[in-house]
Amino acid sequence: MTSELVLRVSAELTRELVAISYEITWLHVAGLLTLVIGGVALAIRATRSLSRGDGMLSKEYSPALHRETWLSIR
Repeated sequence: MTSELVLRVSAELTRELVAISYEITWLHVAGLLTLVIGGVALAIRATRSLSRGDGMLSKEYSPALHRETWLSIR
């Protein structure tokens, strides 16, 4: 009887641990996917900005103007 109880508890704990590990894995996958989507969006935005010539890497970029713009947004 005692060994049967130990086996049941052990099996239940194993199932719970497996379920938790799957949840953690999916959270990591979701986090990485979010980072990838954000990186792609940032790359697209930077490419468009550079093609228009109004981005941070353009010749007309002014750090003072950039700082004023961000301060006005806040």
